[in-house]
Amino acid sequence: MRHRHLNTATLALGVVVLVDVLRVFLPSVITIFGQAASTPAELLGAFALGWFVLALAAPALIGRLGARSVGLAAAVVLGAARLALTAGPGGRTQLWLATAGLLAGLVWLAATAARVARPVPGLTLGLTAGALGHALFGTHDLVWWGRW
Repeated sequence: MRHRHLNTATLALGVVVLVDVLRVFLPSVITIFGQAASTPAELLGAFALGWFVLALAAPALIGRLGARSVGLAAAVVLGAARLALTAGPGGRTQLWLATAGLLAGLVWLAATAARVARPVPGLTLGLTAGALGHALFGTHDLVWWGRW
């Protein structure tokens, strides 16, 4: 019973971090990859979609190397990307850190799906915690909250 709750809490934390990285990735695609109102929407969509399509290779990687090792490596990259985004200068660095974090997060999610028997509670808890956290702080990330 206790092990299942640890999986749920770990999954929830990972989802919160992944959604935070996604909240940086999507605007970065529009404002950094795309130049305001001059980059065609098709190019923006192709860039963003390409990273999600690349993540579809994760099940093959998981099958070859194992869910635990791939999931752990992806979680480390996701966490490192999230921390680096906090300290990053913005610009292209922000775009590529968010892209690396997104890809790592999607691979981590696939590895977790292969390993965890009941992922729905963790996914639900993570999405809810992320939404409530952002609602409580006026949709500002805690790092940028000026009241510290």
